[in-house]
Amino acid sequence: IDVDALGVDGKEMVQQSISPMDIIKEACVSTLEQATTAYQNGANRIELCSHLELGGLTPTTSIVRKVRTEIPLPIYVMIRPHDRSFYMTADDEALMAESIQQMKLLGVDGVVFGGLVGRSVDIDLVFRLAEVAKPLGVTFHKAIDEVEDIKSEIRKLIASGVVNNILTSGGTPSAEQGADILHSLVQLCDGTHVNLISAGGITHSNLPKLHQSIGGTYYHGRRIVNME
Repeated sequence: IDVDALGVDGKEMVQQSISPMDIIKEACVSTLEQATTAYQNGANRIELCSHLELGGLTPTTSIVRKVRTEIPLPIYVMIRPHDRSFYMTADDEALMAESIQQMKLLGVDGVVFGGLVGRSVDIDLVFRLAEVAKPLGVTFHKAIDEVEDIKSEIRKLIASGVVNNILTSGGTPSAEQGADILHSLVQLCDGTHVNLISAGGITHSNLPKLHQSIGGTYYHGRRIVNME
């Protein structure tokens, strides 16, 4: 369906046809105010980060505690100590493990992390940090978009049995550019324990059109719902 060709009334009909039961909208936020707005405007889940301008880093325990107390939604917290690269040293891993332990004590629902070795998933890091995170949910973040063979690496994460979600724009700069790839990745994860979360410039305005192409259940973005 070409949503743009439908006009205003047609767009509204398509938006209404996407039942809240059909999709999960994960709002990426960095403040309690943003989390509150996202919740009030229909977000189903929160990803809480700091420094969104750097792609998201680990937030402070103070903001996590506030959001966990005030927002009655599942909350996943970014565990990323720096933005230098997705290559994590032993010191980086120690910081990440410590942050995960802190987030568990604060009662969050899941953590978001990732790491690479060369242009492949650092699967040993994933296993070690997922063990620390138990019983929290685990999302492998957009480091997946920098691997050489995204389907092969997603199969590796599925086979690991320790990852619940994979956040990706299909190895492209945006979900719009990667829509066909994302559709194939959704199919790859279908029937497994892993949810494919489409991301990359997805907003409440373009979600209806992208959903028609991607056909997923999970969508992520800073403006996945109206943040006004």
